[in-house]
Amino acid sequence: MSVAAAPDYSQVIDERQLAIPGLDGYVAEKLTVALSGGVEFSDVTQAEDVQFVKSFKLGQEVRLTVVATVTKKGFVLTPGKDDMTDDKTSFGVGLKVHSLEQV
Repeated sequence: MSVAAAPDYSQVIDERQLAIPGLDGYVAEKLTVALSGGVEFSDVTQAEDVQFVKSFKLGQEVRLTVVATVTKKGFVLTPGKDDMTDDKTSFGVGLKVHSLEQV
């Protein structure tokens, strides 16, 4: 089994690569990234882990480094109530979180 090479992002990006994806005549109105999962700290005797979790305050904005796996990628159509004029469309990816650390 061969492993795909990592993409080379240093190359010039053309307009086709920047086009928002569409499907079956629809064009995505927005791009989304959805995160799921969590990181469990099962050894509650580790002082560093306990302090990390306890350091978060309700309503606090935090900056984290997240390591995740892309688990889905695709186009979504959410039909409107009456006709096609209020349909919502998006293209996005789903990520399953493995680990994190506070920045």
